[in-house]
Amino acid sequence: MIFVSSSGMYGRRLHGDEPQYLRGTYRGLTACARTKRMQVVLAEEWARAWRATGSSCTPRIRAGRRPRV
Repeated sequence: MIFVSSSGMYGRRLHGDEPQYLRGTYRGLTACARTKRMQVVLAEEWARAWRATGSSCTPRIRAGRRPRV
């Protein structure tokens, strides 16, 4: 399994106690950054858990947009 995220996840820290973003003022970019970070953490946890089975889960980060010409 491959998860592809982007560097947008670095904009916010992970709030493990509130994954559904129910408290505070909702902000779309913040929600997106948190979700990307959760996705990478989940991929890392699955990779650790599945290592013994021979399956793999690989988190990858997309380095951002290429400049338009």
